[in-house]
Amino acid sequence: AALGNIGFKPPTADITINETIYIGTGKTVQIKPVILPENASNKKVKWEIKDSTVATVSANGTVKGVSSGSTFVYCKAADGSNVVAAKKVTVYVPVRRIAFSGKSMDLFVGQSVYPSFNLEPADATDKRIEWSSSNPSIAKVNATTGNVTGVSAGKAIVTATCLDGSGTKATHTVYVEPKTPVTIDYLWWETDRLNIMTERIKVDAVSNCLNKEVKTIKFVATAYANNNLKLSSTEHTQLIRLRPGKRATSSYDSITVPKLKSCRYVELEIVNVTFKDGTIYIYPDDIRKATKCKFEINSY
Repeated sequence: AALGNIGFKPPTADITINETIYIGTGKTVQIKPVILPENASNKKVKWEIKDSTVATVSANGTVKGVSSGSTFVYCKAADGSNVVAAKKVTVYVPVRRIAFSGKSMDLFVGQSVYPSFNLEPADATDKRIEWSSSNPSIAKVNATTGNVTGVSAGKAIVTATCLDGSGTKATHTVYVEPKTPVTIDYLWWETDRLNIMTERIKVDAVSNCLNKEVKTIKFVATAYANNNLKLSSTEHTQLIRLRPGKRATSSYDSITVPKLKSCRYVELEIVNVTFKDGTIYIYPDDIRKATKCKFEINSY
């Protein structure tokens, strides 16, 4: 009797599917079921899917995501043993692209901004993103919300990585501009000589910006008879068009400073600048005071 069992191969007793089937639409995963016992007489299996609108399964156990949702895949023994294994299939719509608005983002030291972007497609299942910065000493970013804060003037790269398993990521350049985007270097009398009878001047300014182009400067011009006696104070908005890191002199119109011909000093204090993109930067009070410049009439 014992000799009669030599070479006997038993039927399938168990089928196990170890893979976690979490796939994006259009993606596939190959299932390799574990069949016990190892010496089962027939290890062939048949595959079925419960809802083919969510996922499909091929004859060799390749599951393909069709649409967002969940269903079950079944692996059945083909030897007539009626052994079946079931596994949940979850299909998600992956993020295909992170599209940032514009080529880069500008902010000032101390300013916080949320990057403007869109996820494609709009119906992506999992829209969570992890954020990082190439240089947190220039621009730091909240890993969860993406809020970017300017720390010091310079350039950094912010990276957004999708957490849905798609591996989709994108980078965006961040320019952190200084708190003093523009400084006034010196004055020009309208005649370019010491004759100030016209009481008109032009300003010469320097851009401290890394990426933003300045369109106008708004400043207060104050005339002094001496260090303490104020003769006049007027506010001006001057068209100047300053490219990043460049110098320019106002030339489209001249600035009238009342009692200029009677004064000894002219003090200039920048209030704000308007950039080419239409945004306005208002100088903080401490920066306004620190960047005041006083020019002596007799030296020009």
